[in-house]
Amino acid sequence: MADLRGDLTSSLLVARDNGDGTVSGRFLAEPGHFMWLRAHVDNPLRDGGRFATHIDYDDAHTTTTSLNPAILDEPSFRFFLQFIAPDIGRIWTSTRDGKALVRISDGRGAWADVDPVSGTVIQGGPTDLFKHIEHAANLWEKHGRPDSTRLGITAGPTGRTLWLDSPQHPIA
Repeated sequence: MADLRGDLTSSLLVARDNGDGTVSGRFLAEPGHFMWLRAHVDNPLRDGGRFATHIDYDDAHTTTTSLNPAILDEPSFRFFLQFIAPDIGRIWTSTRDGKALVRISDGRGAWADVDPVSGTVIQGGPTDLFKHIEHAANLWEKHGRPDSTRLGITAGPTGRTLWLDSPQHPIA
């Protein structure tokens, strides 16, 4: 059993050695919450980075989405999202100019502000962050909004594969 944990959520994984250099296992409903290993003893962040996300509105672009940002509070979607878009490091709510916003960052300089009322997405940085979230949401919906107990993983020296219900049903 292992705590498989991303920046958004975690779950315990029960894995078995497949005898071919890979392991496979299914996630449990229980989160692990084991303590992170940290890159530097004197820094509370596991990567040794900083808390701040620099949001530069001068280089931002605006789009719209029909995706309801409330999905980002859904624990089963957050678990799924961190496999499909593993660079997303933080999701939080804030206000700007009196408007409530859902804010997302990836720790590499990409960020997005989503207005949950209008569906306006303002984003910037090196990647189209919200496009990755929309892609993950479409996959999650396509596969029946699975919770962590329907997901599993096979991992080995060449990478990992997320699967639904059994290793014979990989999620692209």
